[in-house]
Amino acid sequence: MHTDELYDSEFKELIKRFENNINENTSYFFDTEDLLDIIDHYFNENNGEMARKAIDVGLSFSPENTELKLREAQYLAGENEPEKALDLLEKLEAIEPNNPEIFFAKGAVYSVQNKSEQAINEYSKAMIDVDALEDIYMNIAFEYENLGNFDKAIEYMKKVLDINPVHDYVPADLSLFFEWANRSEEGVEYLKNMLENDPFAKGLWLGLGMLHRSKGQYDEALKCFDYVLAIDEDDLNGWFHKATTYLFTKNYADALTCYQHILNVAPDEVATLFNMAECYERMKEHDKAQEYFRKVLKIESDSSQAIISLAMSYFNQDNKNKAFSVLSEALEKNPDAAEFHAALGELYCENKDFEKGLPHVFRAVEITKDQPEFIATVCYAMVEAGLHSEALNYIESKMVQSENYPRLILIRGIVNLKTNRKEAALNDFLIAFLIDPSNVSWFKDYHPEMLEYPEIHQILQTLN
Repeated sequence: MHTDELYDSEFKELIKRFENNINENTSYFFDTEDLLDIIDHYFNENNGEMARKAIDVGLSFSPENTELKLREAQYLAGENEPEKALDLLEKLEAIEPNNPEIFFAKGAVYSVQNKSEQAINEYSKAMIDVDALEDIYMNIAFEYENLGNFDKAIEYMKKVLDINPVHDYVPADLSLFFEWANRSEEGVEYLKNMLENDPFAKGLWLGLGMLHRSKGQYDEALKCFDYVLAIDEDDLNGWFHKATTYLFTKNYADALTCYQHILNVAPDEVATLFNMAECYERMKEHDKAQEYFRKVLKIESDSSQAIISLAMSYFNQDNKNKAFSVLSEALEKNPDAAEFHAALGELYCENKDFEKGLPHVFRAVEITKDQPEFIATVCYAMVEAGLHSEALNYIESKMVQSENYPRLILIRGIVNLKTNRKEAALNDFLIAFLIDPSNVSWFKDYHPEMLEYPEIHQILQTLN
């Protein structure tokens, strides 16, 4: 028996012994290190109830053990009790003021609270543990991503690759940061230079392919994903991104073939099932698309994206009553779901029933307290209703003292373009892209049809 198989067998026996101990309410001594492994196992399984029981057993044996208390703080944060977690960590820090694990744990709690600046501060303190720098740098990068500071996110993700150049997943995140920072060309050169030193690092090929795809260089992207699969033919990320590139280029049959490779290994992989449904929908095979959207919902019954896409498929099939019914039923279960209000409103408006549609899209904005995407939905619906000046007045009223000002400028530009105010639209696009480079990727994702305007293409080329 191989060493790892022996370990797996012994660990399964340890878990079984622990669960029997809990179920039979017997008292059996467990080594602290074993208990820490048991707790981490339940965390990985998202089983908070059993993690809590394991923590309690551990603390009953070793009430002052720092590692166990750190797991307790992690549990509290996961149970939406971050203040209790921080209180516990502050007490631990008073006892062990130079323990980097405590700083790291505090950073994680602040991250859960979306307090990225405080999280970065705590993670920075944890850097005294040089053996943990890879994880620390990675977490700091993600906090800068949350802050929208993609330049700093790039800086710290590069530090991760300096430590571990053959990381399988980090280059993919780094490629997104380069794209969102509007530094794709620099990202391509960086990853190419890294590959000169490590040509068999499949993660680097994956990230390079993603950047080529973001630049519309689909043939180059496909070559990169083929390199990933040449290094590891079972790499599911390689198959997924190759499939998605085919999806972008409307080669739906090729995309489906690649996605099927993933399902052969992971039949319940939700993103793959959803994208396969999208392929069938774009091929106008609506029945097949609906079959796959329902497969997604069988696994994740509350997936709003799948529910909305299923409704859209029925609508595109001219089964409009069924489309309205799917979204109305979803709203009955969750009346404050802004995304369902927006989708139902959009479909009513597309059906020229503005009297029913507009109240739903306005409700979506109200629920989300002026989230830009839903403001955009209102504006587009008003344009569809022929309320052109009203749409512009509405977006401009929302721009006053808004923290989302750059995105709202972009949306105003889209409204201007939809109402044949091209010069004003181009000016808005230029300002929006300059103020916030992340607007570029948002624009490409949500309005790819507008990239066909040569003037817009020229602006993007100039910025890049």
